[in-house]
This record gives sequence, structure tokens and C-alpha cells, in this order.
Amino acid sequence: MILAYHGVNAKDGCQNNWVVYGNKKFDLDELRVDPHMFEQQMEHLHSRGYQSVGLEEFLVDFTARGRYFKKHFVLTFDDGYKDFFTSVRPILNRYGYTATVFLVTDKINENNKKGQFLSWEEAIQLHKEGFSFGAHTCSHPSLTSLSLDEARYQIEESKKIIEGKLNSSVRFFSYPYGDFNSDIQNLVREAGFLGAVVTPWGPGIENGIFSLKRVGVNSTNPMWIFRLKANGVFSWVRDNKMLWPLLTKIKRKYL
Repeated sequence: MILAYHGVNAKDGCQNNWVVYGNKKFDLDELRVDPHMFEQQMEHLHSRGYQSVGLEEFLVDFTARGRYFKKHFVLTFDDGYKDFFTSVRPILNRYGYTATVFLVTDKINENNKKGQFLSWEEAIQLHKEGFSFGAHTCSHPSLTSLSLDEARYQIEESKKIIEGKLNSSVRFFSYPYGDFNSDIQNLVREAGFLGAVVTPWGPGIENGIFSLKRVGVNSTNPMWIFRLKANGVFSWVRDNKMLWPLLTKIKRKYL
């Protein structure tokens, strides 16, 4: 099981409710998870004996045995929001859990006026503490809308920048918007990544080393939905071409 998060912060008047990437606008109220809810989710996993592992260990287990260990899970966070440092980090430390943060390198800026994203100084500190980092491109474009040369630059340059700042290899990639095809997968492979993650919306994506399927967690998920996501029931339904359309009509807001 690979869980995909974005922001983990409470709603308040100081928060910016929207993030804009290019011509696409995302509602942070939907993408965020309240810190108290996040702690409940981690406590639920911990109380049931779930062990947090890194993507590299997860991939070794998967390729060696052809399956995922039921009690192993991976935590991933896309975009590199500052609340990973302020809210997520202390909670994960309490439970002895680790995570991988996928950075959009153009957003990592020590002079970020909005204060929404990690600074390089914070990323370096997190890396020293044992958290892992992956690449999420330089500017978060839809990669299939670019020329192959432009897509190659976004993939390779983001890897190069993070490796230079952290003085460490970057081994995993996350596709912005879950947007990829075979050409993009080849570019990621050629750039030297060990694997890549995607959060599908419904069936149709084959689970593989460069399309490791995640389960997204968001603000609309009550604990009973999170439990279904944690125990694999949600993934099984999501990948079923007959059941998924029926479920989305019934409970779309919870998915």
C-alpha cells in the first residue's frame, strides 16, 4: 500500500486556499488533511501493526516476491508543502514512521512570500533526519502536453537540482496530475530513476515499477473510508471496471 497526501494543515484565515500551477487551479481545502485527522490515521495504522517503509524497500519486496506485504505501507507527499516540516514531521516521529516527499523544484524557494512550500534549508534538515525526497518536475506541467525534449528537461533537471541540494541520489519520480504515457515512462527510466508513482482515478493503469499505484487521502475521507483505503478494499474496487463506475455515482465525494 502506498498512500498519497498533499497538504496536512487546518483551515484558517491565514491559509491560501488555492494553488495554481500553470493554467490549472487546485483547491487546497480538498487536497489538505487536517493534522488531527492525520494523527488519527497514523494511530490507526500503528495500532494495527503496520510498518512504514521507504519506496526503495517497498520496491525490492514487490519485485522479489511479486506482491506487497500486507502490513508494510509507504507514505508519500506531493509538491513539498511547508506543513510537512511543521505538522507532519512531529506526528511521524511519534510513531516511528518515514515518508517520501516529491518536490516541485521551482517552488522550493527560501524567499517564498506565501510560505506554502518547503525551503531548501528545511528539505536539507528533513533529509538529515531520515526522510526521503523524490522528483515531481521543475514546474509541475502535464508532461504529455510537452515535447519530448521539454518533458526530458523537466524530469532530468528536477532530479539533478534535488541531488545537488541534498547531496544524495533521487531514485523515485511522481507524475504531475498522474499524467504519463509510455514515452514519459521511458524518459523517467532513462533519467536513472528506479521507479515512479501515480495516483489513478479509476481502473486502466497497470501496476508496474514505473507506474506504482497509490491511494490518495484527502479532506473528504472520514475514518471509515480511510480504513477501506488502508486495508486494500478501496484499491480492489477502484481497479474493477464494473464496480468503480457504480461506486463513483454513489459516493463520489468521499473518494
